[in-house]
Amino acid sequence: MSDITLREINMIEKNLETRLQFSARVVGEEAPVQLQSELFSRKCIKKTGGGKITSLDWSPDGKRIVSISQGGSILVYDAMTKYMQHFIEHKQKLLDCAFGPDNDSIAVGGLDNIVSIYRLSENKKGGDGQKQTLEFKDCEGYVGAIEWLSKDQLVCGSGDKICRIFDTNRGECIQSYQGHQGDVSSIALHPTNSDLWVTSSIKDGTCKLWDKRSKYGSMVTFPAGRFPCEADLDIPAVTSLAYMRNGHAFGAGTDSGEVKIFDTRMCYKQLINICTYDQHEDAWPTFEADQEDHYQDFKKERIELRGVETLEFSASGRVVFTGHGDGVLRGFDVLANSRTTANAVWEQPSLEQELENPACVSALRLSPDGKALAAGWRSHNVMLQIFA
Repeated sequence: MSDITLREINMIEKNLETRLQFSARVVGEEAPVQLQSELFSRKCIKKTGGGKITSLDWSPDGKRIVSISQGGSILVYDAMTKYMQHFIEHKQKLLDCAFGPDNDSIAVGGLDNIVSIYRLSENKKGGDGQKQTLEFKDCEGYVGAIEWLSKDQLVCGSGDKICRIFDTNRGECIQSYQGHQGDVSSIALHPTNSDLWVTSSIKDGTCKLWDKRSKYGSMVTFPAGRFPCEADLDIPAVTSLAYMRNGHAFGAGTDSGEVKIFDTRMCYKQLINICTYDQHEDAWPTFEADQEDHYQDFKKERIELRGVETLEFSASGRVVFTGHGDGVLRGFDVLANSRTTANAVWEQPSLEQELENPACVSALRLSPDGKALAAGWRSHNVMLQIFA
């Protein structure tokens, strides 16, 4: 009886594999998903002070959004009414923030080399607005990325090339991990297993998968961009990370305008490479031998406008949203894209797109229920927009 069951299972698996391959081919070539801008309702939160936004995050219950700015301000908004609920003034420029699992704690880090934790219940609107609950001063470089592992622990990456786990109950660093050859600039937490996370460094061009239960370093290294000590701008650097909701794959955005998607179950295996620009229409002008300075300036300008500053996956993982230096938020069908063709299924310019120097899309976050996307621009006029 067991042999018959096994044969049936094998036949079912082969049939499903064939159908999936056929569906992917059909969907990818003939029927790509379409997202119309008119289908999205947009809520705009105007600037209330604090400078250009650098990062944002949703509360686990999806009711509030926290954003931080270059001026060191921490602002908490009601996601439905758009009204600001809390304003906290930090001393230094902030680079990343994370809402705690308790919907009350907010961890921030920046150029002061300190991980600071604020509790909203202790920072009532209209109060002093600057009461820190806890500080961790173990980092010897700027704090570039923060994620909560649990209600009592968080992980951060810093400019000293080290990832650290802090325990809020004990008030100290309980574990540190070394492996990157450059600043740890991005962290993406596994959506279903808080013991796993992926980090990237903008300098060594690698992504590393870590396990909190291991004390010997990263489990897997994924080559995604620029190699160590490589100064050539033609080799991309990893600028941002995002995990798919199923936890099987993650995406890495590069300053060359590409999104590289890796399957964590297959070591070093790159599944898809999405170009967020059309290479055929993106031809470079011809430079003479004595125009090296103009060539370098042109490459830097292309990286600033075309590079992927931030990215986020949809709830199903079918669409990847990317933010760029030209101020445009784009969505790409993961199955329908090829190596040489940009196939954007949705484009959403900022409200300042008509300006000569549009604001850069600096942060993207999908709501916990997957029904809304929050986007932050480095803009003096519009700080935050919510698409639902």
